Amino acid sequence: MLERHAKLIAKENGNDTDIDECFYAMENAKIVREAEKYYRHMFESGQITWNIRDTHMCDCLQDLLKHYGPGTKAIIWAHNSHVGDARETEKLRAHKINIGQLVRERFGIENTYSIGFTT
Repeated sequence: MLERHAKLIAKENGNDTDIDECFYAMENAKIVREAEKYYRHMFESGQITWNIRDTHMCDCLQDLLKHYGPGTKAIIWAHNSHVGDARETEKLRAHKINIGQLVRERFGIENTYSIGFTT
């Protein structure tokens, strides 16, 4: 609701810069919310914070693609442990997910291309 309201205000002003500024303000608010969630779980519950972080990364990617519109493509530069598909690794047994898995699930394997580097 807040995001829609911010976009309407920006459009009324007729300024694409305002639309971008509203988008980035919303993303920063989400970062604050997710950081609080991450640290709360890390210190209080022992929940797997890995999943919170990688889900947040994929959510940000999805927000960016939506913001920039149809046909937008993205390159994600991250460590192999994040961009590989967790379902094909030992992470599956540990109930961990990663951005590579989430991207394939959300956008389809036919729309995903991964390149791994050794570390």
